[in-house]
Amino acid sequence: MSKVSSAIYGEMNGPSSFRAQDKLRDSRAVAAMAFPLAWESNIFKLYDFTEVALDTTNLWTVNKSASATANFAKSAGQGGRITANTSATTSQIVAITQALDWSSAKNCGMEVRYQVDVVTNLHLEMGFVDATTATNALSVTGIDTPTLANGTVDGALIAMDTGQTTLKTLAVIGGNSNPAATTKAALGTLAPTAATYQSLRIQTINGTILGIVKDANGAELARASIGAGVLPATALKPWIAFSNLTAAGKNPIIDYIALWQDR
Repeated sequence: MSKVSSAIYGEMNGPSSFRAQDKLRDSRAVAAMAFPLAWESNIFKLYDFTEVALDTTNLWTVNKSASATANFAKSAGQGGRITANTSATTSQIVAITQALDWSSAKNCGMEVRYQVDVVTNLHLEMGFVDATTATNALSVTGIDTPTLANGTVDGALIAMDTGQTTLKTLAVIGGNSNPAATTKAALGTLAPTAATYQSLRIQTINGTILGIVKDANGAELARASIGAGVLPATALKPWIAFSNLTAAGKNPIIDYIALWQDR
């Protein structure tokens, strides 16, 4: 069986899907489907949140704005998921992050299956960042003209801010400290549907950033990339945040978070 790197795994359309399994005559497709089990050559972590509780000490850091109602926490009886609540106070943030164990030098990737009950007046961002000054502040503060904030300089994210003037739908955002620049690539005109799961996938490939949107059944809807050399080989951490732009609460649900990279 041929070896498949994180870059190839992340770029493929549903490597564990039935569509991929129909193509198993090809050894590369077989290797891609088996990628999560190939622990000798890669790191693959799937957080399905079926534990007793969300371990905020060793696995994740969760935080929220002062007036937000609830940090991300396990939602019991739902087959493994975590939920949070921004409250109805304007511009409240709920976020979840992890340690700086990931790197674009090793083709790190992440996929998040999520939904939000109300998708109007919503800001979301998920992917990898090099730093966050605060764990209850946004790292993407502009998409029409991309800007990274909250201590983030190098980043690979998918973000959406319905308060923007032009680009109100999902986009790939890339940040680079040397030279200092932030770039974007629109993911068509896609946005989440209220109370409906979709998956967002970020894959770094030798400094290129690839973003993919999949529907509730894992079918690819759109992809976009930002060119080679955008992201330097620096330590990165997973980062997911949601915010309400008006006085209407948002209740994001995360079904799973998958993380991977080459060893």
